[in-house]
Amino acid sequence: LSVSFVWILYAISIVWVGIWKDKKSVRLTGILFLFFTLLKVIFYDLPDVSLAIRAILFIALGFIGLLISRLFYKNDRNNNEG
Repeated sequence: LSVSFVWILYAISIVWVGIWKDKKSVRLTGILFLFFTLLKVIFYDLPDVSLAIRAILFIALGFIGLLISRLFYKNDRNNNEG
C-alpha cells in the first residue's frame, strides 16, 4: 500500500505540473497514471487488507478524485474569465 500511496502522490504532482504549465499531454499522463494506480489498488492491494483499511482507501481515493476535478474546474474557470 505504501507504493500505491507514493504513486498517487506522484500522479497528483504530474497533473498539477500539467495544469501549472498548461500542458494537456502532461495532465492526461497524470490522470492515466492515477487510473492505473487505482486499478492496482483494487485488484492487487485490496484482497490482502481488512475491511476498515478498504473503507479508508476508498474514502482517500474519492477525496483525491475530488481534488483533481477541483483543480481542473478552477483552471478552466480562470481560462474562461480572462
